[in-house]
Amino acid sequence: MKPIRSLFVLIVAGVFLSLAFTSTLSAGEAKEKIPPIKKPVPYVYLNSADVTITWKQPEKPEDIAKVVLWMIDCKSHTWRPVADQPGSPIPQMNYTIPPEAGRVDGVYGFIITKENRAGFIETRGIPKAGDPPDVWLVIDTVAPFVTIKTLNLIVVQDQALQLEWEASDTNFGHQPISVWIGEKKENHWVYSKVRNYPNTGIAKVPLSAYEPGKYKLRVAATDLAGNQRVHTKDLRISESGPPEGLVGINLKIRDTYNTDRFRIDLTVDPRYIGEVGSLHLKYKVKGTEDWIDFLGQAEQLQWFDFQLNRGGATDNTFLFYVYALGKKGQPIPGLPPPTDHPRPQAKTLIDQIAPKIESAHSKFEYKGGTEANIDFTVTERSGRPKVRMLSATGSGTEFVAQIVKLTWSENETGPTYHGRFKMRMPFRRRSYRLRIEAVDIARNIATFDFKTLEVTSFRKPPPSSKGRLRELNDKAEQLYNEGLAKMTLRDPMSRNRNLALARTLFEKSLIYGPDWPDTYRNLTYVCSLLKDYVAAEKYCKKEIDFCLAAKSPALLKREVVARINLAKVYFNSGHPRAAQHELELVSGLNHTIDDAGQACSILIKIGENYEETNDFSYAFEAYSTTLRFKKCPSDLKSLTTEKIKRVKGQNGSSSNGGSSS
Repeated sequence: MKPIRSLFVLIVAGVFLSLAFTSTLSAGEAKEKIPPIKKPVPYVYLNSADVTITWKQPEKPEDIAKVVLWMIDCKSHTWRPVADQPGSPIPQMNYTIPPEAGRVDGVYGFIITKENRAGFIETRGIPKAGDPPDVWLVIDTVAPFVTIKTLNLIVVQDQALQLEWEASDTNFGHQPISVWIGEKKENHWVYSKVRNYPNTGIAKVPLSAYEPGKYKLRVAATDLAGNQRVHTKDLRISESGPPEGLVGINLKIRDTYNTDRFRIDLTVDPRYIGEVGSLHLKYKVKGTEDWIDFLGQAEQLQWFDFQLNRGGATDNTFLFYVYALGKKGQPIPGLPPPTDHPRPQAKTLIDQIAPKIESAHSKFEYKGGTEANIDFTVTERSGRPKVRMLSATGSGTEFVAQIVKLTWSENETGPTYHGRFKMRMPFRRRSYRLRIEAVDIARNIATFDFKTLEVTSFRKPPPSSKGRLRELNDKAEQLYNEGLAKMTLRDPMSRNRNLALARTLFEKSLIYGPDWPDTYRNLTYVCSLLKDYVAAEKYCKKEIDFCLAAKSPALLKREVVARINLAKVYFNSGHPRAAQHELELVSGLNHTIDDAGQACSILIKIGENYEETNDFSYAFEAYSTTLRFKKCPSDLKSLTTEKIKRVKGQNGSSSNGGSSS
């Protein structure tokens, strides 16, 4: 019996892989030939679920009656047929891997079998559990994370740039990081690749081929499936002398700390580094006269492990000064010298005291479906902290974040701030515990626990046929909140699993009962987190239609928030013009300062994206739309005015397009 050879080719988004496999030998041939060495199953990384399979036809293709594609995924151990077609002169089959719980990312194995006219399956027979695939297909549709960590991208001509970055992805290759330099030519930025690097987080980038001037530095992270994300920053190459912005010694320090012990990184002008024998640190409290000498030494002339010489928690801003001495203890010309009245080089706020939360709320019994206003005050000297509402069942121990409306009193400068949570009590009869959590700028966390709340009965007892609706909404909200709480975990699978299950339950609740605007809004959030922007747009539009049909003042106010959410969906899905159109409609509605702030922030992001692609006329329209909001915050209005002036300078024709389409 002659061996039958077949060729199995996968083509997805321009990626080709060919595998040749041989059928089982006859008994006589097996005695004479050495058994073939099993080759490892190759992996193919793709960013699309659309697969095209081709194979090499046998000598007599008319003998093939049917071709069957078998698949196994990483969660299952059973082969299953997923596609088949009759024999054809064209050896090609198209197949789309169906999504599971809203996602298609995963690992899949494939085998192809051919059945002749006599019903015999060539090569191997039907795949069984434990049989290896011909190829593993890894589908990855998520782009990597990448950010440039180097603060001052300024370097002297003919010197290499010490570049630091942070990038992560589950499917990186050997050299996933590429560095590009952009030069401005005829009002357009043209980028050329410098080289590829492994993901070590630090590298020296040669810049000797570039003349002094202003450039763009772009770091791109690309995974094996072809997904890519970039981060771009301004780069300046100076002619001679110390790099611009580096006055002898630079200190790298955070703006705030919640501990009196931290690290201060140093950068010394490379022209003098060979002369430096030691570095010394002075510090003082802002507003005082006396400087204190820090007794520790600079490690490798690169950092200080700083700790206050006195104990106890303090809430103060501290100033820092570093000076250099030569190897014989002498001052070094060109570097900061020792002095009793130095000029501070850096500052930071040390804040070890958590915010203080208070509330006079005294009502702890509600009927299901009613709205509750919970007023509170928070005291914090470093500025208004971030606040959120958490809840747990009366018998539960785990608190989860709640999606509730938070408003602040206007024109408060601190240190005491007044806020209000507005929340709707669940329909289910149960005991609940509420907790307010506040996090200040230094990441100190404070909590305030209320007494146990009792939801005693329904405001309007629902018919028995609607009881299922209440339970589904309650369960969906619980899973949705669990998914939000797990967003910061490294493993996104558990988060997405909870969000997908919450989505299913929310959709079921719409089947069992009437339309609920809260359900539509929750579905919009869930689908956006799962990056199913088509479904998010559908549910957000249904919420808007519900508000318009009700003609209720409360629901008309809800329309403003719904349209802002729809603009976010359009912006995140790559449709900035549609997002801008929705926000133009919001500007004509009765909106609050918070609504205007959210809308203007989105419009500024849209304008900045247009600026990066040199679409200055569109950027001008986006920035100009912010001026239509009567309650636009003053800081955003002044920022937009500056951006409009800059865009006019970049493209004179933009000044003729002052109105948005």
